[in-house]
Amino acid sequence: MTTSGGEQGNRLMEVVAAEGRELEADFGRLEAELDPGERRRLADQILQRLAAHAAARREVLYPRLSRDVPDGDSMVDLGILGLDQVERTGREIADLSGAEATFHHLVTKLATEVWEHLDEEESEVLPALVDAIGVDAANELGDELARAETAAPR
Repeated sequence: MTTSGGEQGNRLMEVVAAEGRELEADFGRLEAELDPGERRRLADQILQRLAAHAAARREVLYPRLSRDVPDGDSMVDLGILGLDQVERTGREIADLSGAEATFHHLVTKLATEVWEHLDEEESEVLPALVDAIGVDAANELGDELARAETAAPR
């Protein structure tokens, strides 16, 4: 018998939490940077990480959520809306050099969108998925999600 997600930690939750910590550190470095060229480089790193994040969600997490969680399709739809917004803001940032007055505002907007997306995943999506599939399957899914993010083009 598999254990419910509420009874112990699992690799899926750990992978997502680690992503959040890494992104928080990346955004912190970007917001503290004053050199426009370095700001642009750091923004590119974040955008590449977010592209890998989105690809892994669409390829690994969302199909499982849709299949295994009651009303999972609605959760997937909301997740995709969040990813689409992050991608739109990312495209706005990608067009800037890092020296524009709007750069900081857009980075702050992007960070807020990312936190909202990750908070929704951690508080609603992942607990429902872990409860539906059990901890053993969540551990495997966490490993698969981590591999997908690493394998995504950066």
